[in-house]
Amino acid sequence: MLQSAVELAFGLPDEFEETISGLREKVLRGGKLLSSIRLDVKRIETASAQAVLSVGPLFEPVTQFATCVIEQIPFDVSAPFENTMGLLRRLLNSVPCTIRNLEQLMLQPIERYLGQNEQGWSAALTTPLREQVLAPVSEFLVG
Repeated sequence: MLQSAVELAFGLPDEFEETISGLREKVLRGGKLLSSIRLDVKRIETASAQAVLSVGPLFEPVTQFATCVIEQIPFDVSAPFENTMGLLRRLLNSVPCTIRNLEQLMLQPIERYLGQNEQGWSAALTTPLREQVLAPVSEFLVG
């Protein structure tokens, strides 16, 4: 019975490391998704800037005309449209900061613990558990 308990204990670090490996893959995938979103936002910013430059001096009059047309739409349709456009602007403006916060506050700390480094859980927990606890217990029981 004691031997089966030791065998179970030896298997737990392996299961833990498999879980860490799976989490590490998901965190890496999340980081790639954030990078992709950051690139898309940068493309939108570049395309918007190029559109403004290509229109040049017509940009301001065209913007004023569009605003005037929207304001003239009957049945108070312009207010929800303007509200929606404002919300979309706010969303687009918040994306870079949100990505930066997700990376700094979540991904980087998680990567530190899931990584294969001195601070990683494999090096800090499972290796010492195997070498300093389980191996001596096994030797004691066998020896």
